[in-house]
Parts: sequence; C-alpha cells; structure tokens
Amino acid sequence: MKRVNGYFYLQNITGHEDKSQSNGHFVWEPTSLSHVSVNVSAFGLWQMVLGAKRRRVETKGHTVGDLIATLNEMASGKLEAEIIGDDGRLDPKFKIFVNGRESVALSTLLTDDDDVVLFGVIDGG
Repeated sequence: MKRVNGYFYLQNITGHEDKSQSNGHFVWEPTSLSHVSVNVSAFGLWQMVLGAKRRRVETKGHTVGDLIATLNEMASGKLEAEIIGDDGRLDPKFKIFVNGRESVALSTLLTDDDDVVLFGVIDGG
C-alpha cells in the first residue's frame, strides 16, 4: 500500500480503479465513518488537552483535521478557536508533525499507528 496525494494505492484488491492517477492500481479513499488510532505526543496547550505528554488517540476520521476535531471534543470545544484561523487553516503559531514531517494541511491523511507531535511555537523577545 502506498499513499500519494491523499489516496491509498493498492494492487490486486477489488475497489475503485482510477487509471488516470494510479496506472491501473486500485484506489481506496477512506470514509468518514472509519476511525484511526494514532500515537500523539503533545507539548504546551496541546499537553493540557491530552492530559499527558503522550497518549494514544482514536480519531473520528482519517485526517489531521479529524484529529483536531477529536482533540477539540476532548477540550470541551475550546481548542479549535485557538488553533484554527479565520481562513480555516492551522494557525502558524501551532505546529503538527506526522511521522517526523511537518503537516500544514488539515487534509493530511493519518493511518493507524502514525506518530503525531503537536506543539506551539514560542515567540516573543
């Protein structure tokens, strides 16, 4: 299985075939009904939400945005207003890394056992 541009490419599995993007491989796109369980390490504001530095979190979906929504529920709805800007994007003073790579898009896909690190950027002088 390989993840490219938000799709999982699988060979020899029945599913939706999209020859324009996968060269004949079958494509599976996660549904909003499924869940993903990820390992979350948190610092600062994020740590207060998780109640620990590291915790396994089951999201109600497959994206970083779904993880944020799950964490927002854990924070009684107070987190999202702090970290999501008016444009619907992650506020630049907060950083999210998935498996060691910075994720700036809320649409970034997550899979079971991904390692997610959440922290706020320290600014000032």
